[in-house]
Order: sequence, then structure tokens, then C-alpha cells
Amino acid sequence: MIEHILLESQLLLFAVWVMGQLSVIGLWSWRRTPATHRAVWLGLVTLPLLMLLSTAVVTRGEEISATCRTLARHVERGEIAKIGDALSGDFSAADLNRDALIERVGSAIARFKISRLRLKCFEFAFDSDNRATVEFAATCQVRTTDAYFDRVPSRWRLKLKRSHETWLITSIEAIPTSLSPVRHLSDWLRE
Repeated sequence: MIEHILLESQLLLFAVWVMGQLSVIGLWSWRRTPATHRAVWLGLVTLPLLMLLSTAVVTRGEEISATCRTLARHVERGEIAKIGDALSGDFSAADLNRDALIERVGSAIARFKISRLRLKCFEFAFDSDNRATVEFAATCQVRTTDAYFDRVPSRWRLKLKRSHETWLITSIEAIPTSLSPVRHLSDWLRE
């Protein structure tokens, strides 16, 4: 939680800083001493330093969410080869290996035009330094030759492993939710 506040969410960092700074100013207004005066100025100096730290440090969670967003862009653009590059050699999902999934994704993208794909609500679990699981919600527009669906909700679970400096996907699973038409990965990947 502290890592998330300090390094990943500048909005939360600012909110925590404001609460702390208001407390220090309240203490200063109650006891005007040189120490509380210095504490007010120290608080003012810490915000830019904390924001700089938050911007400079890239966490594993930020790397994984960037990988997921890049994959989403490839899906929107129909870049099948680049989708395949994001998958690990030992990938398996819904009884499909890597090559079979790439083939099915290609045929699904030919049937469905996916646009305005948005990812949010990332939740990370790290099994080790090199393995992670991420769950997130997605919404998109889906067009077929005879239908249009706006803001189609879905929820996904991806398992990833770190290979050199990149995160590769080892498994993809659709998570059923109450409003989502997607119950399983195979719902999108029918032949």
C-alpha cells in the first residue's frame, strides 16, 4: 500500500501530503516555535521531491499495466504478430497453446472490430520477483457486420513472467462478471 501511494499514484500521494501538511500547519498555528516553522517549510519542500521520486521510479505494477495497455493497443489495431510477441513460449489458456491462440485471435479480430478499449482497476499479486498475476476490468466497443455494442464490459486475469526486461503473458483467463457477455476466453475465440 505504501509503495502504491509513494510510487504509483500521484493523486493519492498529493492527498496524503495535504493531510500531513494541514496537520503541521495546525500544529504551527497552535505553537509558533522555530521547530514548527521549519516543519512547515520542510513539508512544502517534500511535495516536489516526492512527486519527482514517484515519476522517476517505475514499479513492477506499472510495468505490467503498461504491458497490458500495449497488448490492448495491438488488439485494437489488429496487430496479430505483436500480440504473439507478448505471449510466452509456454503460454496456455482455454486448452490452447500459443500458436493456436494467435490463430484464433486473428480470426476473432477479422470478425469483430474492437475499438475504444479501456483498461482499469488493476490488481496485482506477485508470486516472486519474476512471476505475477494481474486482474483488471476492460470496456470496449465491438462492431460486427450486422451489430454494434458500446461499452462492453469484461474482466480478465493474466499470469505473467519476466523475461529479461519485459513481462510475457503465460496465461489469459476471462473472469465472469454480472454485466459481461464474456464468460470464458472461448466466447471471443470461437472458430
